[in-house]
Amino acid sequence: MKTLAIRQPWVSLIAEGDKTIEVRSWLTTHRGPLLLVASGKPLQVDIDGHRYTLPAGCQVCTVELVDCRPLTTADLHAACLDDVPDFAVSGQWAWVLRNPRNVIGVPHRGRLRLYETPDSEITPVTE
Repeated sequence: MKTLAIRQPWVSLIAEGDKTIEVRSWLTTHRGPLLLVASGKPLQVDIDGHRYTLPAGCQVCTVELVDCRPLTTADLHAACLDDVPDFAVSGQWAWVLRNPRNVIGVPHRGRLRLYETPDSEITPVTE
């Protein structure tokens, strides 16, 4: 499966369905399933007085990449970038994501750009 590494907290926001647009400086012609991997370092966040650690270096979820088009200011909310100035959208690409599905968070080293991960190494979370 095509795979994309994304830093925290963005990858967790995608997995939760809160972020439906990933912003990239490059476009892709790929459409279809995409494995998302948490890259970088674990991130500490405080939510309602509780401290959580968002993981890094592991598989997080799969999504469907349904479109890749120039980013517009109307996309900023769906990208969880409400505080970004309008001029920052120039030259950026909106990767439109749907249907996040959690996978078992096995260790996984991210790489740059899109790369392949064998389907046999991806285990969906059964609900």
